[in-house]
Amino acid sequence: MSKAATNASDRLQKFAALSAVLTGFTSDDVSPRVDPKNLKALYLKTADANLQPGTVDTLLSRFDALAGKSKQEIANAILATGSSTPDYASTAARAIVKMWYVVS
Repeated sequence: MSKAATNASDRLQKFAALSAVLTGFTSDDVSPRVDPKNLKALYLKTADANLQPGTVDTLLSRFDALAGKSKQEIANAILATGSSTPDYASTAARAIVKMWYVVS
C-alpha cells in the first residue's frame, strides 16, 4: 500500500474515532464491519468538500492533542461546549455531529 493510501486510511480511521467520541456512538456504530454505504468515508468526503479547507485536519489534530483525556472531556473541548462563541472548527464539529444524527 502506498504512503498516500496509508495516510488516507489512517485519516479515515481517525475521523471515525473522532466521530464516535463526538456523537457518543460506539466505534462499531460508526465503523461497522459490514457497511455497504461506507458512511464514514462519505461523511469525511462531505466534510472536506463543504467546510473551509483544512478544517477536518484541524479537528483531527485537536483530537490527537487530547489523547489520554476521557471521551467526554475530548468531546467538550472539540465542541467547545463551554463557549458562547465557538470558533469555526468547533462549529464545524457540531455540524459533523448533526450529519451523523440526521443522515445516518
